[in-house]
Amino acid sequence: MAFLAACSSSGEGTPPVVSDEVQIQTQTLDQGNVGFTYFQEVTAAGATGAYSWWVSTSGDDLPAGISLTGNGELTGTPTEAAARTVVIVVQDANSTLDLRSFRIETRDVELTASAQGAVIPGASVSFTASGGSAGYTFTLTANQSGGTIDNTGSYTAGGQNGIDVVRAMDGDGFFDEQAVTVGQDPFAGFQPIWGSSDVWWVSWDVVYHPAPTFGTDFDEVLAFLGLRGSASTGLGTDAEQLARFLVIRRTLGHLSTYYGNGMDGNPLAGGLSLSLVGPSGTTEGTTPPVAGSQGAAPFRFSTICVRHGSSSGILGTAYVDFSNNSVEHNCGTSGDSTLGVFANQLAPLYRSVFRNTLENDPVVNSDEDGLRRLLFGNPPADSRETELFELADGFGRVLAAVLAHEIGHSLGLNHSDPSGGNWDIMNAGLTIGQNIQYTFNATHLAELQTSLPGPNR
Repeated sequence: MAFLAACSSSGEGTPPVVSDEVQIQTQTLDQGNVGFTYFQEVTAAGATGAYSWWVSTSGDDLPAGISLTGNGELTGTPTEAAARTVVIVVQDANSTLDLRSFRIETRDVELTASAQGAVIPGASVSFTASGGSAGYTFTLTANQSGGTIDNTGSYTAGGQNGIDVVRAMDGDGFFDEQAVTVGQDPFAGFQPIWGSSDVWWVSWDVVYHPAPTFGTDFDEVLAFLGLRGSASTGLGTDAEQLARFLVIRRTLGHLSTYYGNGMDGNPLAGGLSLSLVGPSGTTEGTTPPVAGSQGAAPFRFSTICVRHGSSSGILGTAYVDFSNNSVEHNCGTSGDSTLGVFANQLAPLYRSVFRNTLENDPVVNSDEDGLRRLLFGNPPADSRETELFELADGFGRVLAAVLAHEIGHSLGLNHSDPSGGNWDIMNAGLTIGQNIQYTFNATHLAELQTSLPGPNR
């Protein structure tokens, strides 16, 4: 075929020859999907020697993200929705060539889920699609959990741990996919044990900062540590929410171990009679009212908040409860005392010990899958995940130690001898370190054994 206007010269003044001896065999180009790898080999026959390929300037450019290699391969990941008419040229060793006009279209179908992040077995999620033509269909292209999805996009996770992949395809065959991690709720063990334990709720969602930049004081601390973007707004991205839950999960886990129970929140033989509740927004999270109690005894929460505090050098304040109170509420103020754990005072101390690149390279969308794996208890897969985990776990460890210290005061414990070990939770000179194995000393453990659960609880 001859489109002479598309020819270009090569060599020293010798124009190439358009010839029927070289013919492009490929008839059509595949469509592409924004965000998904594109690959198609354009083929030809009848050549002498090796081929060379290019896109002629007489037609459109390829959609952004796709390029034609010199050996005839269209590769890349489309970054825009586009419909183009491109002219592809092939030339052989004798400078004979052929060219053909192709139509290529990329489309940006977007799949949106009603719930982000990982889900527990049996959870229901609604998927919707946009950006394509009418007539969407929904399927599972991977189904490790044994889940189901119907053509309205209603998905139900199966009973097995694993990863399911939901695909939404429009009426023209363009699609988007989204992975759903199915596993045990990371907070499943953090449930109130009424009647036989002191039930404590850690509040993460308060705002006491006089000029807040974020929705909660805790989010301000996460941004300082690099576990949230400094310009992030609202609830944050999915990755930032997962980082938040990871820090909370590691904190509650370590706090549970300090009271002799499991890292998963479940009680252990010989553990102290204290149970913790998962954060709001999780299956096991139940937010008590501000007063700190829910209903009549024995259904009473005691509370302590993670917050901003302005007292320099002080990491927290709590009631030292020697009375017969039925509930503890360590948040807000009492008289001239500011109550709670001052995470904004703790974070700089911890960051001075654990220097990390996240300060200048904070959590981004590409961290989402790794953070989800970490939240569900999987080991880090690479150096980035290792740093994310070590920061979340290390800060959670020391934050839990300060929480245990202040809860200890509420349960009647006084400070330890200042000359005691840096691991002693009730030592007022508690050392901030990444891997210190904090614990109560034997005297305080004995006092807690007799005082828990607290009065009238």
